[in-house]
Amino acid sequence: IRKLMAMATSANEAEAAAFAGKAQALLAEHNLSLDDIKGPEDDEMGMDISTLTDAYPWRRPLADAVARMYFCSYAYGEMMKGKTKYDVHGFIGRQHNVEVAKMMFDYLWRAIDRMARDAAKKLPAKQQSPFRVSFRWGASRRLVARIEERIGAAKSGLLIGGSGSRLP
Repeated sequence: IRKLMAMATSANEAEAAAFAGKAQALLAEHNLSLDDIKGPEDDEMGMDISTLTDAYPWRRPLADAVARMYFCSYAYGEMMKGKTKYDVHGFIGRQHNVEVAKMMFDYLWRAIDRMARDAAKKLPAKQQSPFRVSFRWGASRRLVARIEERIGAAKSGLLIGGSGSRLP
C-alpha cells in the first residue's frame, strides 16, 4: 500500500488515479487507515525536555534505561528555581517513542516515590528519610537491570519480534 501511495504521485494523472484507487481499495479491504500503514521512515523526530523533577540522581539512570527501551536518547540538565535545584529530563527520538518513554518514566519514578513513602511510614521517624533514599536507589537499580535484561533479550531474538528492532 505504501508503494502504491508513492506511485500515486505520478505526473501521469490516469496512472496516479489508478494507483490511488488501488491503495484506497486495499485500505478499505483490510480496514486500515493511512496512519496504520505509516512506516518508521515517516515518523517525525522529536524531543521533549518538559519533565522536571527534584534533583534526585536516582532518577537519571532510570530515565536513561527507559529511553533506550523505547529507542530514544536521554539527556538531563540541572536548573535552579530560587534556591531549589531541579533536573530537566530530555528524551530524543521518534515522536511516538519519545511520548511513550516520557510517560513510562513518569509512571515509574512516581511509583517508586510512592512505594518509598508508604513503606517508610512503618518505621520510626528518624529512620524514614534514610530508608526512602535507599529504597529509591534500590528500586531504580533493579528496574534498570530488568530493563537491560529485556533490551538484551530483544536484541538476541529471545522475544517475539526478535529482530531487536521492537520490544513487546
